[in-house]
Amino acid sequence: MKLGLLPVLLALVAGCNNGSSNDAAKTTPSSINGATPSPSTDNPPATVAPSEVIAPRGDSPTVDPTDYLASQVPYRLFGTGKGDGATGASAVIADAKTWSTRSYHVGDTVGRGLKVKAIGEHSVTLHSATADIVLNAGASSTSLRVIAHKLDLAVTSLGKMTYRLDMKTVAKVPVVLPTVEKTTVYGETALRLGPVQPDTLLAQADFKEGDLLAGIDGAAVGDDGLEQLKNGLTLGTDTLLVKVIRDGAAYDRTYLKQ
Repeated sequence: MKLGLLPVLLALVAGCNNGSSNDAAKTTPSSINGATPSPSTDNPPATVAPSEVIAPRGDSPTVDPTDYLASQVPYRLFGTGKGDGATGASAVIADAKTWSTRSYHVGDTVGRGLKVKAIGEHSVTLHSATADIVLNAGASSTSLRVIAHKLDLAVTSLGKMTYRLDMKTVAKVPVVLPTVEKTTVYGETALRLGPVQPDTLLAQADFKEGDLLAGIDGAAVGDDGLEQLKNGLTLGTDTLLVKVIRDGAAYDRTYLKQ
């Protein structure tokens, strides 16, 4: 499947699921190591064995299984691309519950218990501590056992550019601000983000290097825009609105603080 067809296919599938292809077109990648288990009454988090955690959080090689949770999450492969020489092959995979998507490369992790092992012309192979799992483009969703650290659950993608912040957990997540470069986009000031460190609050809130921070709560950003973003994510219980430009497309995000 050509990557150029993926946005159309994603919009069609999500439109059938939610009744609006326009909403589906705004779906954004999930940034918490590719997936975040969403605890619910019909899918309660399960305990995790230390051997299952192949991408532990933090620098310690020791895994405390009580810090991790596992949930069954439906995933679907939309397609793969060969790469352009500068980047290797990629696979576009969606969480079929929220239709949040991400482009994966070999070595990337889905949660903390699955790693992309190989990407074929129409398939992707995920490696876990016990077995390999193959997702095929065009096939129905596959239920994956997705592992997360409890701190990964500070931010949960709800799909449609909406995120839920668990403020008690947010308070425990490291906040490391990236460098920024001031620029102008369509006549408006924006801040281009430098490298975003993994497992920090901004990474979990779906920010990555190259993103343009273009607005906060309906106002244009200034030189202190990054500090405003930090305060908006960590303080108070009001809803935070953020405008982000990624790969030339503008997205209006909503962060619901609870």
